[in-house]
Amino acid sequence: MICPQCHSENRTGARFCDVCGNELPSVAYEATQMFGSDSIYVNNGSNISINLEGLEQMIDSSYDPQSFERSTTADLDDSFASFTTGPLANEVPYDPYYDDNTRVLAPQAAMTQAIPAVPLNTQAPLIYSDETNPDASKRKDKKPLIIGLVSALVIVAFLVIAYLLQFWGGATVPDVVGMNKAEATKVLEDAGFEVTVVDIKSDDVEGIVLSTNPEGFKRAELGSTILLNVSVPRTIPDILGMNVEEASSLLVQEGFTNVEYVDAKSNEKAGSVVGVEPSVGTRSKADSKVVVQVAIPHVVPDVAGKTSEEARAALEEEGYVVEVAYLYTEDVADGQSVSTDPAAGTVLASGSKVVLNLAKNRSREVESLARAYFDAINTFRINGQDYEMRSISSLRYAGDNKCAFTIIARPFETHSWFGVEMETRYGNDETINGTMIYNDQNQVIAIDPAIKQGG
Repeated sequence: MICPQCHSENRTGARFCDVCGNELPSVAYEATQMFGSDSIYVNNGSNISINLEGLEQMIDSSYDPQSFERSTTADLDDSFASFTTGPLANEVPYDPYYDDNTRVLAPQAAMTQAIPAVPLNTQAPLIYSDETNPDASKRKDKKPLIIGLVSALVIVAFLVIAYLLQFWGGATVPDVVGMNKAEATKVLEDAGFEVTVVDIKSDDVEGIVLSTNPEGFKRAELGSTILLNVSVPRTIPDILGMNVEEASSLLVQEGFTNVEYVDAKSNEKAGSVVGVEPSVGTRSKADSKVVVQVAIPHVVPDVAGKTSEEARAALEEEGYVVEVAYLYTEDVADGQSVSTDPAAGTVLASGSKVVLNLAKNRSREVESLARAYFDAINTFRINGQDYEMRSISSLRYAGDNKCAFTIIARPFETHSWFGVEMETRYGNDETINGTMIYNDQNQVIAIDPAIKQGG
């Protein structure tokens, strides 16, 4: 035992320091009296190790180390030497008692009989009995406390050992994280537990245990159920036909974090999912990009002012079947798109028919009709005079299906004798001005001056 004052090493079970005389902690002494020196190890007077083989002595509350009388013989140097230098010197603990002048050593092995005391100072009186030694009664007063303390420690030790041996408090759950599902299931069942598998969407290797509940190394009752959270791959869920909110919720449940929603023209219900990339069922990691196509309806585009070719292309891009019609107008260049039927902005399913209204200038049409009329004749007669068509100077639409014209023609006469043509005489070129009126069927209903084709 180490003296807490001078830090000197002392004999096991000593009551007072052999060097400075300071009183050593008394627990070791009382424990030594009860269990014997071979059962006690004291380090620095605070940490005490006890061999519990003598437990029956502690549990028996009637146990009490016997008091003893010591002989009054003063000259026992030979007897004392036999204990301190003989074969028992390193094995038999001693019981030291001190007063101001005397040190008495007594071997524990002889506690049941009178032990000769050897004075270190032969001039001082000796103490031989409990009645004359007040420390003896102090030791007796501490015995119940020591017994209770040691009893509590023993009980706690037994409980801890029983707990570690899994005699109570359930069994330790094996740590199976990282094992595959089959291996982990076998380990837990062999340990006495039931197993329930829960699939967890994960980017980890498929089929391995991610965690357990309760966790590994924790205690659980034998026969209780251990939840195995096992990794399964994320796959693109079947969200086709769902609205955006439903699709978004399902993708979040799958753990996808990089989702983009784009509009897609479709005849399906507006706002519904009509496509997804990667396709449904594809395995993907959480941060993989997922593009969700959301239906928006086809709408007749606004093609007013476009050329006929541009307008037709825009309508066909929406999937419409184009049918051309003409509207007479002088406000839009001939041949340009005026409008559609149904009108621009109308929601219309792809594949439907759309009428493309192109501008048709009546002026141009009438002028074109008039030009074709004069190109078709070589000679004509006006008021009995024959004319040869020379050229068209101008054609101008005058409104109300009327076309004003200016042509160049020259008069001519043909002379014959006895029914046989002899010669044709031509006059000078003349400028002839007039007007032509057409009906809606593009037929000439009036011409001034009156022109008779054929001469």
